[in-house]
Amino acid sequence: MNFWNIFAGKLLFLESATKKYRKANRPIQSKNNPGVMGAAVQPEQKPDKITRQNFIQIGTFVILLLSLLFYLYRPSQKAITADQKSLEWDDVAYFDEQGEPQLKDWRLKEFDKQVEEFEQAEQYVLLAKSDGIYVCYHCNSGTCFLQKGMVWKYGVTRRGVSRRYPGKWLTNMGLDYVVQFLGTTHECLIEEKRKIFQYPLHLDNLFRTPVDRMARPPGNKNDN
Repeated sequence: MNFWNIFAGKLLFLESATKKYRKANRPIQSKNNPGVMGAAVQPEQKPDKITRQNFIQIGTFVILLLSLLFYLYRPSQKAITADQKSLEWDDVAYFDEQGEPQLKDWRLKEFDKQVEEFEQAEQYVLLAKSDGIYVCYHCNSGTCFLQKGMVWKYGVTRRGVSRRYPGKWLTNMGLDYVVQFLGTTHECLIEEKRKIFQYPLHLDNLFRTPVDRMARPPGNKNDN
């Protein structure tokens, strides 16, 4: 539910409770004309202690509830990291007790994480699971025939197969993911580039008729 809808509902509830409280504590006038001499005078009504206590409890409950909602709906560090365009100085830095500027802990951890990812990459190949027609990004027909085990694409990732190809994408495409080389991102990119450029000499390619041979694997849209 939208936070502001909840907030508006609580304000209306508090307003209704306030009106009920005022109505319950309003002085009751005599049924006789109060302006006529000798009219009966009703004893002064004392505030209803129970109603006042309920009002205080309701107000306290609303304040606590709003505080809880503000806490739950505050931006998480993950949300801040994902929304790079809205990052501000206060999100990533602070002044310590000595007045020296420092990076926040989450920012330091994010830095270490990204550096580690650069140092731990993998170069992979996607292979056809079975004989059949597959998508070809640079074929005139848009498709090509692959036998089981033939190369469809070379790639590099720092995130692993589950994050590079989440869900059932590989299954739906009929492909297997196989790691061929582990190293830094730089090393893996060189290995990927070498295999893409040498693909014209690959046995998969030489197996085809001259008119069907390719400059790069069917799943590689370009040399990158």
